[in-house]
Amino acid sequence: MNLTPWISRVKPLRGELLAAYAIAVVIAGIVLVGTRAGDDRVEAQRAMLSALADGLAQLAVEPLAGRDRIRLGVLANRLIDLPDIRGVTVYTVDEEPLAISGAVQGPDAVIAPIVRDDAVMGYVRLYPEPVSDAAAPASGVLAIIALAVLLVPALVVALRHVSLPARGRIAEVADEIVVEETPAHPRYVLVANLFNQLSLAPEQRARELEHAAALAATAVALYSGKVRALPGTGLLIELDASEDPDRPFQVICAALLLARLAAAGEPLGQYRFGAHATLLPPAAPLASDAAAVSDAALLSAIARNGTVAVSTALHDAVNRAERLRSEALVNPLLDQLESADPEARLVTGLEGAHAELLDAQVRELGYDLDSTSSESAF
Repeated sequence: MNLTPWISRVKPLRGELLAAYAIAVVIAGIVLVGTRAGDDRVEAQRAMLSALADGLAQLAVEPLAGRDRIRLGVLANRLIDLPDIRGVTVYTVDEEPLAISGAVQGPDAVIAPIVRDDAVMGYVRLYPEPVSDAAAPASGVLAIIALAVLLVPALVVALRHVSLPARGRIAEVADEIVVEETPAHPRYVLVANLFNQLSLAPEQRARELEHAAALAATAVALYSGKVRALPGTGLLIELDASEDPDRPFQVICAALLLARLAAAGEPLGQYRFGAHATLLPPAAPLASDAAAVSDAALLSAIARNGTVAVSTALHDAVNRAERLRSEALVNPLLDQLESADPEARLVTGLEGAHAELLDAQVRELGYDLDSTSSESAF
């Protein structure tokens, strides 16, 4: 076995490893003593989980402070690999779940607080596997001790690599596998909902969507977007992040442009628009059934003609939101949003020079501004 990669990871982590081995030795001692004292496996198991929960609570301080769900999820998934653990959860102090792994039902959880500067930030809950009435054999106890000593330090090394984004990887110390972790970036989602499609004949609907997709592709090309069909709803438009800090504002401009074009030409289809933002690795595809797409479709369903229903995730990312004409969107359906807060804004237009630029884009695409007041297809 080649030890060079292991040594290169361990050298900068001596302090963390010493703490990890200390936790592991405590776990091993608790398990051994608990087993010898009357072979009470239940108490031994809970003592082990209590020590693990305390260790996890210490490791979770930094990612919890940054609400880093990815790192917290890695923590939870690592602990599932340890014996006698069937579920792990990490909650904020307000009982908001930030990481859930495995089976987390049942009243028998071992709980440890996550503390920073003497203030409780949240809680770790570990759910044990059911224990049989029979006492654990000596080999089983030794296996628990060995795994604790081996896996707890490995967990610390791996999580240290997760906490260094510049390295961008998780070190699988136990079997020398290196897994590359690609950082997530904003992905913007627009849905054009053919609101009256049930009133159209099948051939009209197909012709309408084909024409709409072609024109929408031309329009969103101004904003480096791409269009595809969203079966049962209409069109799905994706816009990637860019280095421009004004990208969220540009996304809403693209949605307003599409809404304006939807109101031009001969009346046939009626479109409603929803816009949302999510996080994905740059090369990851956006599935049509993803929660972000479903939420954008729901927002489109409650938008009004000529407007765009925008999630707070997107609206709050806009610099100088005073450039938008918007109002709070109130609708009980917002409670059904899965990946967004149950609040939204209804954007009705732009202010000042930005409105003039939008008019110019409509003209550039060959549409008469006077015709945009009628309900229509693209």
